[in-house]
Amino acid sequence: MSKSKVPVGIDIEKKRELNINFIRKAFTSAEYENILNAHNMSDRALDIWTQKESFLKLLGTGLAIQPRNVETKYNFAVEQSCLEINKEGLEENRGYIYEIGEIEDYICHLAVNETKDNVCINVRPVENLISVI
Repeated sequence: MSKSKVPVGIDIEKKRELNINFIRKAFTSAEYENILNAHNMSDRALDIWTQKESFLKLLGTGLAIQPRNVETKYNFAVEQSCLEINKEGLEENRGYIYEIGEIEDYICHLAVNETKDNVCINVRPVENLISVI
């Protein structure tokens, strides 16, 4: 559950092994290379995936936009991960990503349209919520 004065998107995924065919289809070539070079390819793929999906939820499009059309980048100006999308007709095409701590066996990211200087995130324990899911 989130309480926010600005739109947010959030995604949480249980850590698991991913099929290489899924990884090829869902990620850009730069992201795919990043995943292949990671110590744990599945964890890295899920890390990028939750960033992408939280951003698409922020836009309100969900998977109507191909995840491969969204690319994760690091914005050095604000020292934060950023996602960009190339799709005409979208008013917002950039979102900033926040990792929501390490929850045992889960990877979680939050996307907003504000840089970290303008956002305060207060994460409360979610163990009870996860047990319901």
